[in-house]
Amino acid sequence: TANGDVAVTKTGPATVLVGGSVLYTLTVTNNGPAVATGVVLADPTPANLTFVTAAGACTTAFPCALGTMAVGEVRTITATYTAGNAPDGTVVTNVATVSSTSPDPVPGNNQASTPTTIVQLTDVGVAKTVAPATVVIGGTVTYTVTATNHGPNPASAVVVTDRLPVGVAYLSSTPSQGTYDPADGTWAVGALAVGQSVTLTMTATVQV
Repeated sequence: TANGDVAVTKTGPATVLVGGSVLYTLTVTNNGPAVATGVVLADPTPANLTFVTAAGACTTAFPCALGTMAVGEVRTITATYTAGNAPDGTVVTNVATVSSTSPDPVPGNNQASTPTTIVQLTDVGVAKTVAPATVVIGGTVTYTVTATNHGPNPASAVVVTDRLPVGVAYLSSTPSQGTYDPADGTWAVGALAVGQSVTLTMTATVQV
């Protein structure tokens, strides 16, 4: 007796911001050579995602009953989720599985998955002051650079670039956090909590 070969494919975004919407498109096909009965599409919600809604051939939460599918019939479903407040770079793998009450001659295409990376969004600002406002040649100036995480999420691996202008010679620096490399002007701040501010104080000599 011939049976129906049901198969599923899945597509989705490569990245999503924390709190953002994730839309996956699932396509279920009966490749034949016979009718497939009792077709069911399962798509368990993985950690760090919250199911919102489904549309198309499924309008309820998973698992979704698709019923009988004729040879060559295609059903398309879109599923929407919300990304949770996971650490930056967290990879969520959403796996869908299709099955039927008819014996499936090709079970290898009954499952499909796609990975999505959760990205933390935050606003890191920088401000700079110099004192004194005027200085004679050979005098010393002090630059103060302040980096602040305005949120709404923690920031990681923060780097501020601050190269001294031509005619000013580096003397010393004191970062309240991280390290400063005068050779390339990079201040490796590191992690900043929401609302946290750190400072870099540099002294230099005016040569021209």
